[in-house]
Amino acid sequence: MATDAFSKWPEPIGLAATGDEALVKEFGDIARQEYVAVGIRTALHPMPTGHRAPLGAHHGTFGEDAEIASRMVFAYIKGFQATPLARRASPV
Repeated sequence: MATDAFSKWPEPIGLAATGDEALVKEFGDIARQEYVAVGIRTALHPMPTGHRAPLGAHHGTFGEDAEIASRMVFAYIKGFQATPLARRASPV
């Protein structure tokens, strides 16, 4: 999204290239804070699917390596959550 209202970060593929889960978690935390500050309460990302397109269409993914992508998606979500979700008692 082209705007000056939010901090600038690489696309997910660039974050994955760092191999730095702590950095990806920090990104998620900062993005969450920025979203909340402007009233955004829903995020339709990250895109957890790996991508192996012949033309290199990988926009929005953490790449085709499932192990790296899963670690990065996990860190991203942890940053966006801020606090762990509580376990709910079974309704039954």
